[in-house]
Amino acid sequence: MLCLFAGHISFTSSINTSNHKPQIAIFCKEPRCEREDVHGCNIRGHDQSYCLQLSLKLPPVHMASGNPASVTGLLCTDTYVPFSHLWAADSSGQLTVWHVPESGLGFMPAFTVKAHEGAINNLVNTQRHAITISDDGYIVFYDLFNFDRVRTINIVEWSNYVGILQRPDVPRKIKSAHLEENSTTGGNLALGTNYGDIIMLSLGTTV
Repeated sequence: MLCLFAGHISFTSSINTSNHKPQIAIFCKEPRCEREDVHGCNIRGHDQSYCLQLSLKLPPVHMASGNPASVTGLLCTDTYVPFSHLWAADSSGQLTVWHVPESGLGFMPAFTVKAHEGAINNLVNTQRHAITISDDGYIVFYDLFNFDRVRTINIVEWSNYVGILQRPDVPRKIKSAHLEENSTTGGNLALGTNYGDIIMLSLGTTV
């Protein structure tokens, strides 16, 4: 899973440390390494493109099976400091956010919360909100700047209310999301479920 932002590339690491913390690897996406320790980039003439800069460790969480949670989603928001953040979701339903530095590698933890009772399967964002989708059947809107939880929607209940869902007796897990934002109408959010539904939500201009 890849994420581009502010001079860096990040992706989830499949390698766990000895204390089973999922990690996000941060690479430079330009030939300008910012590490200060001795490593391969110190060799004269070495290409600094895509050099590993650091690994961010998520707070340790274990699943009911006893296995460590894994990173399931990444979201990179505005590159203009102080509003640039890296959001990470995991299979336990936890959401973790870091402040992205304007320069250097000082990624600072900003926010961690238990966002869902099931795995978070995707993260998307509008100009104002980060939106999480989950196996628990909910989507949650978070304010991009102060991280407030501003709205929670049970997709099956909402779909039954508007009368668009076939077989409402079947529980749904939300597996995918695609967002098309529109400055006039607010845009639309398409959600895919494990039952094969495609559910369209009009976001509107207010939450």
